[in-house]
Amino acid sequence: MTMASVRRSLHVTDTQWATPAAVPVFLLECYWPDVTLRHAATAVARARSAAASMTRDGRPVRYLHGVFVPGEESLLCVFEASSAGDVAETARRAALRADRIVAAIDLRARRATPA
Repeated sequence: MTMASVRRSLHVTDTQWATPAAVPVFLLECYWPDVTLRHAATAVARARSAAASMTRDGRPVRYLHGVFVPGEESLLCVFEASSAGDVAETARRAALRADRIVAAIDLRARRATPA
């Protein structure tokens, strides 16, 4: 599937897709053998707290949301931040294993055009 077909299926125009958000969004991927819902919920609380701490320290980071995928033993967290480095530091403060941090587009924040 191409990016153009993804955009069409989501009813997002090229202009909307190309317009950068005011603050970049990053996906933090944590692969965690034997993780439970309780572990994931505790980790999310630590991530929220660490993001607030980063912001107080002058490096604005905002925890947006997370997804727990039990079948994959993973926790995915979405942050707004100026850089992947700020997300990495947030993960360090939250004692989260950051297996991967990638720039992302939060489609919930995008306004789709009618088909």
